[in-house]
Amino acid sequence: LYSVGSSANDAIAKARASADAEPSIPALDAATEELAATFEKLLPILNEAEAYYDRKDYLTDGMKGGKALHEKLVPAAHAFIAARERTEALQNQFKSSLDLQQLAQVEKKEGKSRNWHLRYTMIQLKRAVDLMPRDPRKPGDLKAFDAALASFGDATRDFDNVVRESGKSSSVDSY
Repeated sequence: LYSVGSSANDAIAKARASADAEPSIPALDAATEELAATFEKLLPILNEAEAYYDRKDYLTDGMKGGKALHEKLVPAAHAFIAARERTEALQNQFKSSLDLQQLAQVEKKEGKSRNWHLRYTMIQLKRAVDLMPRDPRKPGDLKAFDAALASFGDATRDFDNVVRESGKSSSVDSY
């Protein structure tokens, strides 16, 4: 464990300020507030635990303090992790919605241009990465992952064709 200093309090303040800022996004704002609140509750427990273990108090109290800290730390950490997961899920939904809106604007302005294909390919890549199995005990939805990989592959081939037909390339194209 380690202590958490003023940067954590700054992060909490920034999270709360962003939740109060315009434009209002009620679900995301509420999740951000919850994340800030759970982090604020977790901080003093982390700092107390770090001090306890740093002083090696467990050597003189038979780990009594460590057990008491564990009783507080685990629920606070679980609440924080759950709030973080909810906030990240909402952020990803919001970002995906913005990406699709931007893609539609590019298509309206330029048609399915090289720029459109690049953006579309990156959207498909993000979907595949988001669905990528990370834990062998929880592989997730492998059919959805396979479908996302196939869509990414199709988008990549289409992008390659557009680049080849345009005769123009950049450093992004080769990746």
